[in-house]
Amino acid sequence: MRLRAGRAGSAKGAASMLTEGINTATDAGAQAENILVRGDSAYCGGKVVAAVVKTGARFSLAITGNPAVDAAIAAIADEAYTPVHYPGAVLDPDTGQLISHGEVSEVEFTAFAGTRYQTTGRLVVRRVLDASTQDPLFPVWRYHPFFTDNTEPVAQADITHRRHAICETVWSDLIDGPWAHQPSGRFAANAAWTILAAITHNLLRATGTLTGARRYAIARGATLRTHLINIPARLAALSAGPCCTYPRTGPGPRPGSACGEPSSPPNPRPPRHARPTQHHTRERNDNQEPNTLDPGSAEHAHAPPTRSIQPVPKTTPSPVHGSRLRASCSQRSRRPGPPEIRAC
Repeated sequence: MRLRAGRAGSAKGAASMLTEGINTATDAGAQAENILVRGDSAYCGGKVVAAVVKTGARFSLAITGNPAVDAAIAAIADEAYTPVHYPGAVLDPDTGQLISHGEVSEVEFTAFAGTRYQTTGRLVVRRVLDASTQDPLFPVWRYHPFFTDNTEPVAQADITHRRHAICETVWSDLIDGPWAHQPSGRFAANAAWTILAAITHNLLRATGTLTGARRYAIARGATLRTHLINIPARLAALSAGPCCTYPRTGPGPRPGSACGEPSSPPNPRPPRHARPTQHHTRERNDNQEPNTLDPGSAEHAHAPPTRSIQPVPKTTPSPVHGSRLRASCSQRSRRPGPPEIRAC
């Protein structure tokens, strides 16, 4: 993941990023021939296709109409098209036909002819009736071609190509999470947040996968942060070992549960008003009055000096130059506030 400067095209840097991504996947144990790179027509360029083919992966990219593509589509006969049943399609109760009716066909096609990126593959064409023309005698078709080297049957290849774009879910998770800091007024800061967003996304997905639960493997980022990350706890060092203390409410284990296994909760600290007050008394002579000492005795010599606490007279605060609002704020700032709470 990188942040590009300026008004860059969609395919700028795509070839090198695809190479890095596919190589990382293969290093992690994936088979290159099982990786399918899907994209819209902005990525159907010779450099991108050549980079994917060089890694051993497969591609399925929408292609923009041009004279060569239009000629290949025109060469396909009408009887060569076969209906395709997309997942989630419904039948018309009156006609019994699919409402999302579409037909697909294919033809061999050589893209980027005459260049060093010349590649031969399959041009899969999907056609649907134009909704603005309902004349059955003169149907008007709309064509949606894509260029691929996928080896699946033509109907399944079309379904695979038009499957939901997983990257849109990734963008949603990033915008709802670490990408909330974007954008700032500095390119370097935006670039740093972009890299950090990718790192946190990968670590979050790895954490959800390592749990072994399928719901966390496919859950949204907000769910993973709520259930696995945002659990308020405090690490306490006890004689029996480190222990995580949790609040009494909210997600997570109950108070006193150890990190990974249950344990007995530590002794709670008594509140300030419940602590026993310790009274220090001195030995005195029975003949002396309480709270009186002989000035010449040794006990009086070691006694702490006594101070009389005089009430501090109330003084009028000095006038503050400016509006009354500043004066009131200055006066409020001198008032004692609540005690500071620090987290260790």
